[in-house]
Parts: sequence; structure tokens; C-alpha cells
Amino acid sequence: MCGLPQLLYIRMKKISLLSLLCLLYSVSYAQSLTTVRGVIRDSVSHEKLPFVTVSFNNTSIGTFSDEEGEFRLSNRGGATFVTAAILGYKPYTFTVVPGKITVKDIFLVPADRQLQEVVVKPQKEKYSKKNNPAVELIKKVIARKGQNNITDLNYYQYREYERMFFAINEFSPDMPLFKRYKFLPNYMDSSIIDNKPILPFSVREQLTDVFYRKNPKDTKRIVKGYNISGIDQAIETEGLDAIIKEVFKDISIFDNSIELLFHSFVGPLSEQNSIDFYRWYLSDTTVIDSDKYVKLDFAPFNSRDVGFTGSLYISLDSAYAVKRAVIRTPKKMNINFVDQLVVQHDFKKVDNKWIPMEERMAIDVSMLEAFKFYIDKTRAYENFEINKPMDPVFILAAPEVFEKNYLKRPKEFWARSRPVEHQKDYRMDMMIEDMNKVLLFKVLLNAGSVVSTGYIPMSKDPDVNKLDIGTIPTFYSYNSIEGNRFRLTMATTKNLHPRLFLYGYGAYGTRDNQFKYYGEATWAFNKIKNHKDEFPKHNISVAYKYDMNTLGQRYTQAERDNILMSIRSNSNQKMTYNRQTQVAYQKEFYKGFSFRLSGQTFHERPAGKLLFEKMDEEGNLYSVKSIKTTEAMLSLRYAPNEKFFQQRRKRHSMPSQKTVFNLSHTMAFEDVLGGQYHYNKTSFSALKELWVAPFGKLTMSAQAEKIWGEAPFPLLITPSANSSYTIQKGNFYLIEPLEFVHDAQLSWEVYYHMGGWLFNRIPFLKVLKWREIVGFRGFLGSLSNRNNPMLNHDMLLFPQRTYTTEGNKPYMEYNIGIENIFKIFRIDYVRRINYLGHPDVDKDGFRISFDLNF
Repeated sequence: MCGLPQLLYIRMKKISLLSLLCLLYSVSYAQSLTTVRGVIRDSVSHEKLPFVTVSFNNTSIGTFSDEEGEFRLSNRGGATFVTAAILGYKPYTFTVVPGKITVKDIFLVPADRQLQEVVVKPQKEKYSKKNNPAVELIKKVIARKGQNNITDLNYYQYREYERMFFAINEFSPDMPLFKRYKFLPNYMDSSIIDNKPILPFSVREQLTDVFYRKNPKDTKRIVKGYNISGIDQAIETEGLDAIIKEVFKDISIFDNSIELLFHSFVGPLSEQNSIDFYRWYLSDTTVIDSDKYVKLDFAPFNSRDVGFTGSLYISLDSAYAVKRAVIRTPKKMNINFVDQLVVQHDFKKVDNKWIPMEERMAIDVSMLEAFKFYIDKTRAYENFEINKPMDPVFILAAPEVFEKNYLKRPKEFWARSRPVEHQKDYRMDMMIEDMNKVLLFKVLLNAGSVVSTGYIPMSKDPDVNKLDIGTIPTFYSYNSIEGNRFRLTMATTKNLHPRLFLYGYGAYGTRDNQFKYYGEATWAFNKIKNHKDEFPKHNISVAYKYDMNTLGQRYTQAERDNILMSIRSNSNQKMTYNRQTQVAYQKEFYKGFSFRLSGQTFHERPAGKLLFEKMDEEGNLYSVKSIKTTEAMLSLRYAPNEKFFQQRRKRHSMPSQKTVFNLSHTMAFEDVLGGQYHYNKTSFSALKELWVAPFGKLTMSAQAEKIWGEAPFPLLITPSANSSYTIQKGNFYLIEPLEFVHDAQLSWEVYYHMGGWLFNRIPFLKVLKWREIVGFRGFLGSLSNRNNPMLNHDMLLFPQRTYTTEGNKPYMEYNIGIENIFKIFRIDYVRRINYLGHPDVDKDGFRISFDLNF
């Protein structure tokens, strides 16, 4: 889990467009909204009936009754006829008053005749999988999904048009803050969920040629055009685009697990979990494109688990193919901010394969029941060609390549490239022109740009700006040596030079009265779109630094320089002044492999109360002013298909179930550029995330490190201590910096995010939507005689209260936590299991973080 300040910065990027509009949004209620709600019961037993389909006639607007038989349905299209239907009961149709709220209790009458299919019974009677024809049918669909899927073809290609837009939901021109802006109603539209009025404010379009080969399996995408219009034209969207693509991922109903909203849903066609996770009901037969299909409804056994409700329309031939899939999220599901989510996939039969025609996703999002947004994503497929060899395309190294000027396609290009049914132009350019005439909007857009990047540009025009000043989170911090620390950062942009990038900062501590600084020059061999560190890197850099070095701590997620990381559970005095020179060459490849070759010198001298001392043969102590090392390092990394949330100088890997490996080897050279030591250090680590829908996510990591040769304690292996009160993955909560020192060490960390799987089954707790988390971490190390200063007098003496683990007794600690408290907080209780006798250590404590997640 990210540290508090950096996490806030990262998470706010995820919703930066939404947050920007929240500043303008005022609470209003919908005009002319037709709503019906109530409870559905069996007319004989009066038992509540779950999973009954309720819909407005001749529309796509519908829902299911929940486990308590309750339903709610709305529309703005003027529809007034409502039908409730489920197999085993006679359909019931009634009318509602347009523009009003109708409360209606529905009593469904059991069908007179005994149906051959399964009969849906009241909730208190057991649902049975045995001898259930709906279950038998879905088993046949699952068994044949591979044969029906186009991925069973040797080759195929098609053109894909994707459009995604964000809008204010339930928009009314009479909203207090918007009433004076008479131009806004000109850009209103309506949602496909219930025809509510919306105001689009961001539209993304992409046109892509897609090529697939079965053996060896590969997919190539050639992007012919990409267009962003709306308010985020004024905001840096590099990182935001990556998050949007990951949160609202392209999904396939054929997958066992469907990853969406940073959650893993059990797919309705899952070979492992579909039958046990969902209830299945034969509903009806229906006609689509002049052919009949069986409608198969499903819903989770527990409506609070992360799964879908929905319907599959199955062909009546022996193929048992899916013609249409309509899936929704249950309203009680343990997902934040999502009021409704509807996904519809349509397929057509070509050469005995069912190829996709169109995918549509619509989401109603609300924050604090006040700020309401609508997200709509459409993917349409055209120009399919099947089993036409296209091997030359797969010579391309990148999985996705971009045509020249793909970002600068004129309006005429989009007018002729959009599919016929998606020719609508949302006129975002015109809306922005009108908005820029209003001072308030201009101020908010400029503020949004600063918030999204953390930097303040020195020019108002992003196309000519050459220098940025920042970063906002690092302006101020505090530590025990420097006291109040102030920092100013500067970075050049590609407008200064398309390949040369300069970066630096200056910092000053009011307690030690010393000025620190860092300077870096990077040459990018690849053509840069936005920033030098974008994937794939191919850079060489030279850097020089004079700054504080916090021994025994690694800032794995949050930068040290921010105010909230300065709030600590202890006062760390084990710090040095570090002078470092570095030359590094780094290259990344599309398949996930990367390497980094670097050479560096270190000059360390103690700060504060820390001392560098040695002991002679007679036991006398003498001081050492500083130590110097010269190193060369090769680092290898393999992370298959890794995707990033890219900030300017920091990137964060998107969640993935691929195993990530890191291997590095360092060599130190004595008498080279002043180096005083000769040693070798090897490190190997592996990280694995395993999403086990519906049981949550398991994250496991392990690292083995070994030093050969003699190295002073600042260069030995130390488990990373987290001295703050924030949650930091990859760190130990309850050890002191430099409490343990080794020259060989094995460490591990396991986190299990249960996602509410347990709390969802506990009365009273389940309505809170809390989510459980447990963690366990530890390390085991050793120290050879040559690096033990009590046995080798050439080594620096360890600071007081520094130890090694004893024999085969690893250090261990665990955490038990609750996340999603008020949808934003996480709190962990952490406990140290052993080595409790070390003086002045905390045996337990609490750690917190903010986490804005769906």
C-alpha cells in the first residue's frame, strides 16, 4: 500500500477529471424522472422473490430484484409500461405516472401449468444445482466457448473504433453554479442506462487496425488515430490515460476472471467458478435478428460479492453460442462509487465462429451521493477478415504502434472513420471555446493542470513551455537532522530539446544549516512523446548529488520529501551526508525484459549523532571521517506485459498476475576513483500477484541477497524500516533503522486482500462494505566473520543496538487490517512476533493510509 502523501497524489490522478468537475458541481435533483420502486412477492406464499427481471417495455432499461425482492428503476424517455417476469410465474405488466415516483408492491402469480424447466421458488426454499436445466445449459455453453470464440481461428483482423466519454450525470441547467452559463444546455445528452440528462466534458476516440495470430500467439495493434477533446485537453493526460484504460479495461465474457475497476469479477463463463458462484435461471426465448435464442439469467449467491447479474442469449443449435451478453453489477455489491454498471456484448456468426459486433459499457458513478458522473465506453468492430495470413505485421516489435500524425487527425478523418451508428459529434471543441470565455472555468482548468502533474509550468502555452517548477508534495518535509527541510525542483521539457532532459533540485535544512542539491542530465535515444521516462526507456544519464542518506530505510513508494512522511514513530538519527556521482544506461524491451548498467561513486560521512569508528588490536577506538566506494552494477528485470501509471519521474506498475523477476549484481573496486573496498553483491527477487475471484487478491514477494567480500555497515544488507505511521509495502513496520545488519539475507512478504469476502457474510458488518486484509513478513540473515567488526578490525563498528538474526530464528511480524473504512481509510494493527527483548522497540502499533479505490 502506498504511503499516505504519495498515495493521495497517485489516487487523485485516477479521478482528477472527476475531482475537477466536483469543484463546479452542486447538488440538484432530476427533473421529469420517471421512477418505480417496490417489492416483488409470491402471490400465494407472500415470500419475497429475488432475481425477477423488471424493465420498461420496448426499452433496454431494466434491472433485477435483489435478495430481499426489492427493486428500483428509472427512466427519462417517457416510458410508462413496466413488466416484471421470471420463469415459473405469469408476467405482470402495469403502468406508472411519467415524471413521478411510483411505489408498487408486485404479487406474481405462479404459472398454471407445470413447466418442464426449473421453477423459481421463494427465497427461503433452496436453490438446487442438481437436475436444474439452466445449470446443464450453462455447462454446455462453457464447454463450447473455446470453439465459438474467434481466438480459435488461425488468423483474423478487423478495424476497431473505440469511443469513451465522461459526463456530469443528472445535469440540470438550473443547478445554482451553472444557471448563469446559458451555453451549457447546448451540449447536453442522455445516458443509455436510464436516459438521464448528462453533460459530457471529456471524449476520447481511437481508431485501430487489429491483427491476431494463433500460433505463435500474438496480437498487433496499429493505431491510426487518437483524439482527446474536452476539459482534459488542458490537463496532462499521460498517466491518466493509462489509469483509465486499466480501470475500464477491455473485457471478454469468455474469460474466467474479468478484471474491471481494479477488481477481479467471476466471469459468467468461468470454467472454475461459474456454477458455484452464480444462480442460473432459464428465463424465456427471444428473437434477435430474426433468430430465436434462449435467455439465461444469472446472479451471485451472495449479492455483496464481486460478481455480476445479467443475461446470456444462447443459440438454439448444438453450438450453444452466446449471441448477446448483458451484465450488470448488483446494487449491494462491495464496490465503491458505482451506482450502476451495464455492459452489453453482441456477436454475429461468421464461418461457424461468433465474432464481436459491438461492446457497450455504461457506468453511473457517485461520490458522497452528491457528485454524480456518467461514463460511457463503446467499441465497434468492422472489416473482419478471417484466416488471411498476415505474418509480416508480426515483425513489428511493439504490440501497439502508431501511425504518423495519429494525434493530429482532422475532423474530416473522424467523420468518415466513425461507424455509421456512431457518427455523433459531441462538439467538445466548441464547448471549451465557450468555457474559456468564463474566468472561473479558466482558473479551474489551470489549477487542474497543476494538480495533475505536481509542477507549475513557466509558460501558459504547453506547446512552448520549456521549464517546470515543483513539485508540490516535496516543497516541505522534516527530519531530526535537518529540521525543517525546504526543497525546490526544476525540470526541462521536450520543448527545450527533444532528447536532452535536465533535472535538479536544491534543498536546505534549518537545523544543520546545509544546502543539498542534485543535478541530472539525460539523453533519450527514443523519440519522446511527453517525458524521458516513458516506456520503453532507452536513456543514458549522468547525475551528481549531495544530500542526506537515511540508513536502513528505503522509500519504496513515497518520496522522503513530503510532510506526512515526516510524521514518524521514532526519531531516526542514523543518517549520513552522501556525495554521489553516477553514470547509467538503461534499455527496456516490449516483451517485458529490461536492463540497467551503471557506475557510481559514494562518499559517505556521518550526520548527527552517528559515528564512523574503528577499534584497533588493543581495543582503542578511533574515528573515521568518511568512507568511499566505487561500484559498477548490472540490473536485469523481467515483467511480462507490464503496464505503468507513468508520472514524470516515477512510475507505478498496474496490477497484474504476471510474476516479476529482478536480478542485480554489484562489484566494488578498491583503489579505483578513491574506492576503499572490494566486494561483490548479488540480489534476486520475485513478486507475484494472484487474483482469486471471488476470494480476493494474494500478493507474495521474496528477495535473496548476498555480499562476498568486506563492506562497512552502511553498505551491508539491512531490512528496510518504516519509521512513519503510514502503510508502506516492502518495509517492516516495527524494526528500528539499522536494528539488523547482515551480509546474507532472505526476506519475504505476503499480503492477502480479502475484498470483504468474510465481512459480506456477517450481519450488520456487511452494510459497511469494509474489506479485510492480513499480512505476514519476515527475514533471516547471517553475518560472516570478515564483516563482523568485533572480529575484523578493518570494519567500521556497528552503531549501538545493532544485531543479526540468531541461528535459524527469523524476525517476523504480522498485520491485521480493515480497508475501505468510509470508502477511503485503511487502518492496520501491526504486531512484532519475536526479538521482543531488544531495547526501546515497539511491540505493536497502528498504521494508516488513504486509498481511493472502487
